[in-house]
Amino acid sequence: MAHRYDLIVSGGRVIDSSQGIDDVRDVALSDGKVALVAEYITAEQARDAIDAAGTIVTPGLIDLHTHDFWGASHYGVAPDTVHIAKGVTTVVDAGSAGALTFPAFRRYVIDRAQTRIYAMLNISAMGMVLGYAGLEDTRWANVEEAVRVGREHRDIVLGVKARIPPLPTQSYRGVLRRAIEAAEGMDGIFMLHLGGTSIPVAERLNVLRPGDVLTHSFRHSPGGNGILDSEGKVLEEAWTAKERGGVFDVGHGKASFSFETMEHAMAQGFFPDTISSDLHIGNVDRTVYDLLTTLSKFLQLGMTLDEVIRLGTEAPSRVIGKSEELGTLRPGAVGDVTISKLEEGRFELSDSGGRRIVEATHRLTHVQTIKGGRVYRPYLA
Repeated sequence: MAHRYDLIVSGGRVIDSSQGIDDVRDVALSDGKVALVAEYITAEQARDAIDAAGTIVTPGLIDLHTHDFWGASHYGVAPDTVHIAKGVTTVVDAGSAGALTFPAFRRYVIDRAQTRIYAMLNISAMGMVLGYAGLEDTRWANVEEAVRVGREHRDIVLGVKARIPPLPTQSYRGVLRRAIEAAEGMDGIFMLHLGGTSIPVAERLNVLRPGDVLTHSFRHSPGGNGILDSEGKVLEEAWTAKERGGVFDVGHGKASFSFETMEHAMAQGFFPDTISSDLHIGNVDRTVYDLLTTLSKFLQLGMTLDEVIRLGTEAPSRVIGKSEELGTLRPGAVGDVTISKLEEGRFELSDSGGRRIVEATHRLTHVQTIKGGRVYRPYLA
């Protein structure tokens, strides 16, 4: 008997914001793509089937901020063990490599990983071999080389990332200007690390173009060194940047997410545009762990499951310009599926630095990952 589909995921609660679906559905995959989402698809039509009853079935999760240059960047993790093995099919490496180091990153990590890795090229030509990628010496911020490498690898490189140390004011502005110039030169987006105190946050917000990303947006910011002023109000410049299409990303990380900041922002109607982990070697076994744990914190903050899933699937797919193929279960899209479970109980969840530990009643946990229509099995990787 000829089978119509390669794989059917049956009986799960399908959540796909791109199609407005939140209901029990079956998902059929064929030739590496989504073939059909329907109320019932007979198992006999496929070569293989997964019984997903009692689970949540979503498009493959997308993490907009990770560090995956294992063995070169001191932040780098081995991507498959912490991403695809935990439900994340696509990540964006946030500046681990620069123009001089990206070819090695691609050859030895990106092209060998089962996790789909896109990259933001660091404006520093060395990349994050060291903490600030050598930008204490601003000569590393080489626009011409960044544009050349970005254009050569445009299928993978999405734009430019800047993590700028607290340089003298004019030097900071110079690196910032070069990073945006490089992003424009490769027709890419710009991602800015919110940190440091060289120039006011308001000034940094004003440089964001439509589609550019501010990561670590909801960091602890005493004294107003964040998107909140000293009285806890969202800066007018933040509202303006969001209105013109700037993307406010979580970028949790070891030191860049605060429950308190997030609560103040949400109370004023200022919500994140994407939820990312900033997963790296310093937080993979503490605080952050994985993207599902990060998403779980936003359930605790009062966001709905549908909205949390959207901010980890459809929303980042739009930021990276891949919404027709990723972050969706529309027929014809890439056959990436994450199967997870919403557990009930008592779970401790921490923000960065352990400033607050909350006892959550629910958390998302990984069950199975499908990438390109194939079930990920780590023992076959």
